[in-house]
Parts: sequence; structure tokens; C-alpha cells
Amino acid sequence: MEGVNFLKFKLHYIIAYFTSVAYCVGQNSIDNIFLSLKQENFRKAYLLTQDLKNKNLQDLFNYQIEYQTNGQKSKIEPLEPKKSNKKEELVYKLLLADYYTSLKLPKKDSLIFRNYLYSYNEALKINDSVIIRESLKKINKHIAYRSRDTVAYKKYLELYENYVKDSIDLFWLNYYKIGYQFIKTELKTETINTLLMNELYSKLKDYSDENTYLRGLYHQSLGIYQSHWLKDYSTANVNNLEALTIYERIKYWYSQTKINGLKFNTAINYYKNNEPRKAIPFFKADLKRDKEKILAMYTNEWLSKSYEAVKEYDSSLYYFKEMNIIKEEIDKRKHSREIKRIEGEYNYEDKVKQLEELSKENSNLQTSLLSIFPLLGIVSILLVLSFYLFKRYKKKSHILEEEQSQTLQKLDELKSIVIKNHIVLKDKTKVYVSDLMYIKSDDHYLEIITQDAKKHTVRGKLSDIKEELPPNFIQCHRSYIVNSNFIKQTNSSRIILINKEQIPLSRSFRTNFK
Repeated sequence: MEGVNFLKFKLHYIIAYFTSVAYCVGQNSIDNIFLSLKQENFRKAYLLTQDLKNKNLQDLFNYQIEYQTNGQKSKIEPLEPKKSNKKEELVYKLLLADYYTSLKLPKKDSLIFRNYLYSYNEALKINDSVIIRESLKKINKHIAYRSRDTVAYKKYLELYENYVKDSIDLFWLNYYKIGYQFIKTELKTETINTLLMNELYSKLKDYSDENTYLRGLYHQSLGIYQSHWLKDYSTANVNNLEALTIYERIKYWYSQTKINGLKFNTAINYYKNNEPRKAIPFFKADLKRDKEKILAMYTNEWLSKSYEAVKEYDSSLYYFKEMNIIKEEIDKRKHSREIKRIEGEYNYEDKVKQLEELSKENSNLQTSLLSIFPLLGIVSILLVLSFYLFKRYKKKSHILEEEQSQTLQKLDELKSIVIKNHIVLKDKTKVYVSDLMYIKSDDHYLEIITQDAKKHTVRGKLSDIKEELPPNFIQCHRSYIVNSNFIKQTNSSRIILINKEQIPLSRSFRTNFK
């Protein structure tokens, strides 16, 4: 009898062991699928889904893989399984929210956010770092593109920062930090902080070096920043065209889908940079793609503006009329703000009349030019000959003046675009100036104190390092230079920093703080 009981015990033990192994394998499979999707290794992710016992999770994962690679939205019936472990339940909530997000159903926004938030809160209870990280990333993306709630955005960005694991996570963290700055500026709660933005983009570039798609996303985001906030349309298009080159090399849908919008933004930058002829081919190509009527209306509007800028009024009139035809066709309730903007900017009858008159004047001018062309030709030859003789006479001085002017112009351009965001110490340590609180001179050494309370000691002189620092660093004592961004208050003899640390203020340097 005891032998039978012992055999039963062993049998239960073996069953429990293999059940535990099977459970662990299932958890590892899910984690590895998320890792493969993050690394854009869709083939590996698909093969791993075949090992999942939960058919519903398998279908939702495969839907995401198909959507990212081909852009196809296969209809599925995501029914939550009656029996599943906690991790599978949380993964189901995440994937279901992703599924509704891909369908672009605004009515599902609150459900999508609740699912992401539920997955995050429950994952905290079981200490599942993979699901915590995935949930926080998706929460930040959802807020950035759908709710634009800056208070919630800041909160979940700070939480996400605690769970980043590798360079891909760090890229997305800084990408959403940039998005947070964009939204605050658009909502006019703050002005753009160029020093911070340059630091964020520097990090974004570093974390995109090993991933082709992320490198394209870096250039595209930088192009948006340069055009929309810095109004530097020429430099923005350098980044736009670099992003286009990268996206076109990636044949998956998630990359290809960014190309058309990027080309459209590039065309707008050409127009705003007074290069409408370069913009026109991009806008005309954009009309050929299948898209919403409201977007087609915008394209026709930009084409009309571009042709008007190059004084081809017939074409401008044609695309202006096309824009108005589409305006009358689109859903008035859904796009009321855009329609009001168009109607407020243009009086249709007056604009048509104006373009028709300009077109007629242009046609008459061309006819007149044809009639006096021989005389103009002779005059032009005489002018060219006179100019050539004058140019030859003034050649040497003109060349020198032109070179000097170009050199000064380039220097001014360099000064305007170079924003130093770090210094490199003699021991090769790289210190970001936004983190640097103050510098103390001690004999032949310098103590570099950063806001995280770290101290770097290097050999050097205070006068030498002062030349490398931006204007917000002010000398307050013969042995101290302080970052004014960290000053809380000053009195006659002391500077109090935001961390309550006190720095001496000598009489000879008080005028620097008035």
C-alpha cells in the first residue's frame, strides 16, 4: 500500500513538473515574440507564435505581424478565452487594444486606453517587466497621437524611463519626450527649448545607429522640428530626403506607409522656402495616390498656390477650382473646421476672377513679347556685351569682395546653427551643459558638479573652461562658475541653488547677477 502511495506521489510530482515547464516555455515564447517584434524580426516572431497553445493570442499576434509587414487588415474575431493564466490575459488586453488602434476607430479610444492601463497595473502586481514596458510604451504612443493630455503624458514618460532595457527602448523614450515637447509648444503652454531639443535629438541619433528604420524616423522627426519650429525649410528637407531614402529601402508596409506623407511635407517646405517649382512635381504625384478627400483638397490648394507663385495662372485656376469641387463633396460635419478655414481664406468668386485676369494679362504679355522679340534680342546682346566688359574690368576686386562676403555669410550661418550642448573634459568625460550645475576651482584642479550629484575632478583652470561654456554660465567668485538655470535665489554673499546647496558670491562679481 505504501508503495502504491509512493508511486502516486511520484506521478503527481512528474505531472506538476512538466506542467510547470510547459507554463515557463509559454511565458518565454510570449516574451520572445515581443522581443522579435521590437527588433522588426517578423519572420522569427511568426515562427514563435506557432508554439502558442492559446489560439486567440496566436491570431492577434499574427494579425499584428501581417498588418506591420503588408498593411492588410484581416478581419478576426478576438474572443477572450475562458481559461487563461494572468500573463496571457494581460497580453490579450494589449493585443486587442493594438487591433482596435489599427482599425482607426475613434469610438474605441477610451477602451484602448483602459486596456493598456489595465495591462500595466496588473503587470506591476506580478512583476512582469516585459508587459510593463510594452504597456507603458503603448500608453505614451496613445497619449501622443490621440489624447494629447500633457499631465498624463509626463507621468507615463517618467514611469517608462524606469523600465527601458536596450537602445531600442531608449530611442522610443527620447522620441516620445520630443513628442511631449512638441505638444506643449503647440498648446502654447511653453515655448520650444532649443537646448533641450538639441540634447534629445543627439540622444535619438545615438540610439538609432544600429536600426535602419529608427534612423529614418530620427531624420523625419528632426525634419519636422526644423521646418515647423525653427522655420529652417532647407535643412529640414535635407533630413526629409535622407528619411525617404531609408524608408524606400525597407520593403515592409510599416516603413512604406510613411513615404507619401514625408514627400508631401517636403513639397510644403519647398514652397515655404520660395522654391515652388521644386514643390509642384511632389504635389502632382501626391494627387495620384488613393487618399481621403480632405487630403486631396489640401493637395489641390497647394498646387494652386505653387502655380500662382510661378505665375502660371491657368494651372493655378484649374487646381483652385478642383479644390473647391472637393470641398463641396466632403462631409461638412466631419471637416467643418477645415472648410471654414478654406472659406475664410478665399472668396471663391473673387479668387476665380483674379486668376482669370492674371491669366489674361500673362497671355497678352507673352503676345507682346513675341512681337518685340527681335528688338529685345539686340538690346540683350548689347547689355550682355556691356556687362562682360564691365565685369572684366572689375574682375579682381569683385572676386575678392564676393569671396569675403561668402566667407562672412558662412561664418554667420555656422554661428546660427551650431548649438553646443556638451563639453569634453581632459579625462575624455562628456558632460552635458544642461546637467552641469557649477564648477569649482581648487588649486590646479576643477570640480565639475552635475545635477545628479556626481562630481568629476580634472586638472585645469577656471578661465580655460569658461570659454567653452554658453552664456547662462556666470562667474560668481574667483573659484566658482554657476549655471544660472539652477539658481533658486541670491543674496549679498550667497547663491542658493534649487537643491539648497549654497555657493559664495563675492563683491567683485555681484554685478553679473543684476
